[in-house]
Amino acid sequence: MLRDILAASRRLLPVLIRHGSQELPAKHGGLKARGQVDARPLGQLVEALSVTPFAPRALDRGLAGVLVSLLRLTDGRLNPNSGAQEMDPSSDQVAHLVQRVVERARAVTGRDEVASLVQAMAHSRLGSWRRRIEKLTGGTRLGYKSRPDGQTLNLLEPAGEGPWTEMTVLHSLREVEPAVNLVLAGEMDDDPRVPGDVEGA
Repeated sequence: MLRDILAASRRLLPVLIRHGSQELPAKHGGLKARGQVDARPLGQLVEALSVTPFAPRALDRGLAGVLVSLLRLTDGRLNPNSGAQEMDPSSDQVAHLVQRVVERARAVTGRDEVASLVQAMAHSRLGSWRRRIEKLTGGTRLGYKSRPDGQTLNLLEPAGEGPWTEMTVLHSLREVEPAVNLVLAGEMDDDPRVPGDVEGA
């Protein structure tokens, strides 16, 4: 899962930023820019989650979301919003998924200490999740998101709404850092069509 997300982000960046004569497909605004695009500032902003996905700050921001996503995708009981309170951190399935993430960290970085950090952080987040389940009282339920029924409490905290916790998650990679403007050097073509487009097609 994490590998797929990273691969998709690496495929998208060359579409958006290409050195030299650049052509963007119509679905990306249909602009044609000539000149150089300086990708360095953008690269610095996305590095934390794309280039170094197992750095401590990237783990702070992304590990809870990865764990919740993997568990929801692999266990139908955990997939619905109400499935948040069915998670058992001592189950074989949870242990297997954590081990897969840990082994991926070891394979990517080649460092046992990074794998150990990922394992400790994963167990800490799963422990926080379990404690939230155990604190439920009076007919309240735990969901991934709260519901206006007055009984469903949220497990996940949206980024930007209060202090960062172990269960704070990003809803989009756009939330990683503030927006960055791209400055295209050179002239912009007034014609929004990509060469080769057929009029009326």
